[in-house]
Amino acid sequence: MRYPKEIKLFFAMILCTGYMFSFSNFGALAFTHFLANSSSFDTNTRIASIDISGLTQDKAISLLKSKQKNWEKSTSIKVAYREKTIKLNLDIFDFQLEQSVESAKSAKQTELLVQIDEDKLNTFLSELSSNLVKNHAIDTKAVKKNLLSYASLLESGNHTIQMDQYLLKKEKNDLLSETSISLGNNGDELANWVKQFPQLEIKPGSSFSLTKTLEDRKITTYSAKTLSRIATAVYQVILPTNFLFTERHISRELPSYAEPGFEAKVDPNKNMDLVFTNSNDEKFFLNFKIMDQTFYVSLNGPKFEYTYKIVQKDKETFQPKTIIQFDAKLPFNSEQVVTDGKEGLIIKTYCEQLDETGEPIKNTLLSEDFYSPINKVIIHSLLMKDSNSTTNEADANQQDGSNSSGTSSNNENETTSDSSSTPNDTSNNDKTVSSKVNNENETNSNSSDLWGNQNEVSK
Repeated sequence: MRYPKEIKLFFAMILCTGYMFSFSNFGALAFTHFLANSSSFDTNTRIASIDISGLTQDKAISLLKSKQKNWEKSTSIKVAYREKTIKLNLDIFDFQLEQSVESAKSAKQTELLVQIDEDKLNTFLSELSSNLVKNHAIDTKAVKKNLLSYASLLESGNHTIQMDQYLLKKEKNDLLSETSISLGNNGDELANWVKQFPQLEIKPGSSFSLTKTLEDRKITTYSAKTLSRIATAVYQVILPTNFLFTERHISRELPSYAEPGFEAKVDPNKNMDLVFTNSNDEKFFLNFKIMDQTFYVSLNGPKFEYTYKIVQKDKETFQPKTIIQFDAKLPFNSEQVVTDGKEGLIIKTYCEQLDETGEPIKNTLLSEDFYSPINKVIIHSLLMKDSNSTTNEADANQQDGSNSSGTSSNNENETTSDSSSTPNDTSNNDKTVSSKVNNENETNSNSSDLWGNQNEVSK
């Protein structure tokens, strides 16, 4: 019976000890928590840029929630990669406001605790470019750190992040487009161009001018025809890109080396230039070569995220007119073609922007070129009358004279002859004149005299 009493006493002591231990520890925590909620922060206490001095924890949390909503309304974060820019959805950030207040220290500045949803971040980067996530081509930790800096400090405004600076490897300069045109009569000058300008760099965000390139090096030896060939080739390789053309000219007549819609004319004496702008954040290169008796031009640089396709529409042709001129120096019944006619045309050139799946995004009108028709000019000799037709006309006049009534009015009409009449025609005319004189004498003899008496000789 002795041992059961000792056992009971032992358990009673354990219960008392546990009670006192729990009261001393959990009671202190509860008291501390109560005081923390009821007490306010000291002066100069900040979370990020938000001053929470004199506020309790509950009020500090309410203030942080209000600041967070204002920041989301007044902040825009865009992420750009090459020519593609997408706006970031701010719900990717997870603001831990309560933990931020609990970790705040009086009279000091602490950070606002924010985390990023990695699944949403990877989905966003894949939408920006599928190669960024698949090929692990980007430093995601650095990207997260940059994004968190805007959220943890609640920096409002419009922000843009360039993904190119987070690439783990530098991209190669791939061949983007190429073309070639005939040398024509400008082979020597084009070969000299290749020696002087084997490669031209197009810097990011800069404009390129063909005439300014020559002016910077004080070169004036190239003719307008040579520069136009160069400009046409450069224009063709730049067309399937996102570069912006600010100046371009065409000729009145389409040159033989150019296709409709792809010509560019440059003439420094007439202030004609080819100017375009590289709106990307990467640099590109124009390369010039002489290959197989042709002038070869290529564009190299990082690949575009979109595909650019050149399409031509609404082509119309206009037939030329024929102009006939006369020249007395040409042999009779001959003609000479001075200018061969050439039909005119009008054509529109568009640039279609396609996404990775080939779906069209945008269709931009680049140019509407018009070339007027060239009329055909023919020079004819002076027309000559047939001699047979002239003789027939003379015979007809002779028959009319023999059948006439002998009146002076009809005979007078028969006296007129063509300057090219034959001698027979002249004798006929002479006969007509003598007949006219005889008729006049007969008329006078039958006329009355001065006194009114018939056939009386005047006294």
